[in-house]
Amino acid sequence: MRLNTYISDSIKSPFHEKNEDKILIINDYHYSLFFLFDGVGSAKNAYQAINISIRFISNSYKKFLDNELFNLSKLMFEVHNEIMRSNFTEAYSTYVAMFIPHSDEQKVSISSMGDSRLYGITNQYMQQLTIDDNVPGTENVITKSLGISSLKEEDFIQKDFFPNERRYLLSSDGFYKLMEKNIHIFHEKMNFARLKNTKKALYKDILNNNTDDASYILAEVYV
Repeated sequence: MRLNTYISDSIKSPFHEKNEDKILIINDYHYSLFFLFDGVGSAKNAYQAINISIRFISNSYKKFLDNELFNLSKLMFEVHNEIMRSNFTEAYSTYVAMFIPHSDEQKVSISSMGDSRLYGITNQYMQQLTIDDNVPGTENVITKSLGISSLKEEDFIQKDFFPNERRYLLSSDGFYKLMEKNIHIFHEKMNFARLKNTKKALYKDILNNNTDDASYILAEVYV
């Protein structure tokens, strides 16, 4: 059994009327799926994009499991198509997703778009495993997100690998931008032996200090 346990949280910015981040976690007998969505702040229907995404995934995710492989990139491309069929204007959202099979003989899979990120974490280091889709030198201007009409299937990228890190962090930009200001403190707390203590400590650090909605999933695996 590879997956040990996980925690998650989504804390609204004190400057926002509502939280436009959303988390979806699916636990199957043989695997777990983690999704984190972050609505593009300037988009009129960002929240609609997230709701459509979660509904589609919840209803259709089993179709994308092929023997021991999960086609995350295909799933997210079909999520994008579902948003486009909705005809909502400016229904844009970034995402980061991870598939963790419970058998240690299978690879994990990750996929992302926009500026939501995934990190691998050990006691020694924290490594970003995804690449932001943004204008170089202008980190707040993203070039890709769910719902952008010009996207093609090849824009949805998946990486498959055997895990080397003990924990994996899926993060919205509101979380990691705050984390980057206190990277050593956050890194220490994300390595606490008990994840429930990590969650309590992170909540105290985030609450009322986040200028953007701050969301994360921290999953622990056996390696």
